[in-house]
Amino acid sequence: MNRESEVVISVNNISKSYQLYASPYDRLKESLSLSNKKYHRIHKALDDISFKVYKGQTVGIIGKNGCGKSTILKIIAKVVRPSSGSIQVKGRVSAILELGAGLNQELSGLKNIHLFNTINGIKKADKDDVVKKVVEFSDLGKYIDQPVKSYSSGMKARLAFALAINFDPDILIVDEALSVGDISFRRKCFAKIEALKQKGTTILFVSHSESSIISLCDRAIWLSNGQYVLDGQPKEVVGLYSKHINDKDLCCEKMNKLYKALFSNVKDQKNEALNVKAPGYYDKKLKPKSTISYQNIGAEIYDLQVRDHSGRVVNILKSGLGYLIEYKVKFEGHVEKARFATQIRDEKGHSLAGYVTPATTEFLEIDPKIEYLIQFEFENLFNTEMIFISAGVRSIVDDQLVFLHRVLDGYVCKTSYQSVNNTGLTSLFKKANIKEIQKDNA
Repeated sequence: MNRESEVVISVNNISKSYQLYASPYDRLKESLSLSNKKYHRIHKALDDISFKVYKGQTVGIIGKNGCGKSTILKIIAKVVRPSSGSIQVKGRVSAILELGAGLNQELSGLKNIHLFNTINGIKKADKDDVVKKVVEFSDLGKYIDQPVKSYSSGMKARLAFALAINFDPDILIVDEALSVGDISFRRKCFAKIEALKQKGTTILFVSHSESSIISLCDRAIWLSNGQYVLDGQPKEVVGLYSKHINDKDLCCEKMNKLYKALFSNVKDQKNEALNVKAPGYYDKKLKPKSTISYQNIGAEIYDLQVRDHSGRVVNILKSGLGYLIEYKVKFEGHVEKARFATQIRDEKGHSLAGYVTPATTEFLEIDPKIEYLIQFEFENLFNTEMIFISAGVRSIVDDQLVFLHRVLDGYVCKTSYQSVNNTGLTSLFKKANIKEIQKDNA
């Protein structure tokens, strides 16, 4: 099949500019000026953005606040018109944009559902079914009959999401809607998104959550200051974004070169790992090729490795055995509050496990004359071909918790056994029992 025939969203050289005024008076003076004097400055929210989205893809858009993520979604949803460029969208679009957008604040939740049905041309025979599904999914209870203006932010998110996903869209657009609401409802939403993915719905997803982008998306697009930076596999794009998020001058060409080298290394890594033969405990050819090391700001992590309990450095792990992740840290000066962490991820970047020490409410005071050996004990219960180990040291700087140094995918291990019974990413289940029980004929 021709790949172009599967394009459902085509964004072509889209730009969007806004006129910003220092005060409302400047807007008035400009409108009344006989000399056409300008009192505004031009802000480019988007600058010549182009990309295509194919049927069934789940695409995450990442970037700092103000980078243009929400603006591009609004243009795709036809809520905002671009200043220049063109866009083609095939299929029915359902969008969850700003919190409460599209909801009539004066109407009740139930009347908003009926209004939504009317606006979107839902057939009369299907209206009752849609109302039932939205009411059940939103789980607003008696508040469904109350005005939306009386809803909390979480309640508005519940109603907006329930409306969007029960519209049976071809394309679903979600802009940070899952950042509010309680944990159980967020899990319910993610489960529904997974179901829509399986059904073949195309999804555009904006989030500041790196783990959500990695776990949900097939592809990630990175925007910065209204400009395109990178488009590729979520794990690698998110990794480079995390490292370079605060760079003042992001070069698209440089980021693409880094991505291509990283992505090529990752593919080679998998092929090499498949050739590692067990049983053994260490293969010198098995080295991480997706490593991203942050610039250190007063601390340096080195000698990241895994040992078994006899003290041997290993990178081939046997299922069910205990191991130690360890690394060393040296500091350039006194640090009043420090915390150490490790994270284990699979090859797609899904977080399998993590640990922080001291506890998340505590810190350790650092003496720069001392180097520190950090060790984390774990049991290999991972049901994946490979695991990638990261390390980090954090501290409070200007009232914010920041990384003094961070190494992503600094060490790689091959797991020598994958369970045929455990179907998830971990082998937590030990066994199952099947027993015949007598029917109660009473």
